[in-house]
Amino acid sequence: MTSELRALMWQDGELVADETHELKLTAYFTHELELMLEQAGFTDVQVRGAYRDEPPTREDDFVVFVART
Repeated sequence: MTSELRALMWQDGELVADETHELKLTAYFTHELELMLEQAGFTDVQVRGAYRDEPPTREDDFVVFVART
């Protein structure tokens, strides 16, 4: 996904700065990240749900990866 951010700076009613920046976001599925970690040399890759030391559920907003180098 690509987004664009534009920032305008006004001083005393006059435009003094105008910047545009592109923001790129790459999203991966959980199993894709697990494979990438393993291919990068990590072992014992585990996925935990949110702030719990348990496997993730559908209700989790995010997951945490735990691995060894």
